[in-house]
Amino acid sequence: MHLRLYFIVIGLVVVNSAKSEPLCNGQESAQNYWAPKVGLLSNRVDQILIGLDDGERLTREEQAILRRWMVAVYSTAEEVNETLGLSPGEVTEKLIDPMRSELFTKGSWSYKKDTFPGISFSGGANKKLRLTGKSAEPQSPSDPLPLVAPDTTSLSSIRRCEAAMECSQSPGNICEVYLLGWANSVSAYHFKDSKEAAERLAKLAIKYEESWDDFFKEARSQTWADRSLTAFAYRNKLRSNRFVFPPDYQYFAFHPSLVVDYTGEAQEGSRSDVGLAIEWLGVNKWSGCKWLFDVPCGASIASLYSDKKDVDSVRHGLMLHLDNAYSFGVVGLRGGDTGVFFSVDLLKTIETKHQQVENWGGEAHEIFAKEF
Repeated sequence: MHLRLYFIVIGLVVVNSAKSEPLCNGQESAQNYWAPKVGLLSNRVDQILIGLDDGERLTREEQAILRRWMVAVYSTAEEVNETLGLSPGEVTEKLIDPMRSELFTKGSWSYKKDTFPGISFSGGANKKLRLTGKSAEPQSPSDPLPLVAPDTTSLSSIRRCEAAMECSQSPGNICEVYLLGWANSVSAYHFKDSKEAAERLAKLAIKYEESWDDFFKEARSQTWADRSLTAFAYRNKLRSNRFVFPPDYQYFAFHPSLVVDYTGEAQEGSRSDVGLAIEWLGVNKWSGCKWLFDVPCGASIASLYSDKKDVDSVRHGLMLHLDNAYSFGVVGLRGGDTGVFFSVDLLKTIETKHQQVENWGGEAHEIFAKEF
């Protein structure tokens, strides 16, 4: 009797132990499962990519780590294929092969950080594994999208997912947990790098905006001809699809200015008068000249017109610009004498920042046939 009871107890213990297989704890279980297979290598690749400039060559050791990671990605893709009962090589051919061809050239890492390719999984009613990044974009409307639609609800699929992860069905679908964990573990190779890139981009955007604010606030005022000439001089830089900072130099052509003209050789009573100066061609370093203690400076070839007695009405000479606001000129007179004139940039006090932005955008649009 006692022996019979003993075997019954042993049997109950065995049954209960079989039923006590741990429940899958959502993504924590998936992360723990995929970490030694591919997740840890993805994190190592991510560390390599942080701070790596586009086109920068990797060391031989770094290249070896990236190749090991790619081997792990292929190996886990085959496991996913088998666990979900998909066609042989379906995950590899539709998702991993395009991803590898985007990242590697002749076995070496060659990708630039525009859009990292990766794997995503959407659960619920629309269960699909998808490729993300440039490779996910079809070349034509007739091309099929690179995606895989696994069966995650059949009893056989669920049993295989449970067997793979060595835990029983969790709240929610265990196969979806399994697939989402794999997609996240593979795509983690650029997570921190993309995050840091976004932070750098945000900081760059602030710096970019502040630089243009300084340009519109501090630089010399410019006419349509001046802006056109400056935009043309910086056309290659302004065409860039990256953040573009303001031009270092402003260029001027046919720029008019009201000036106060002083000519000692003129008849008394007309030595000081208001005149019109035209800058035929000029340049201005609006952000500061190092040789002048970072004071903005520039120069122009100019002509001066003013109605004076005993002196030519039109005289030619050189115009100097200081601090983006003040201009001084020297013109030649008959007999080797000289006259001087000066002006203040009044247009800066009239033209608003909004008007300057619109004017610059208009010039860029006309020159490049696209929005600035």
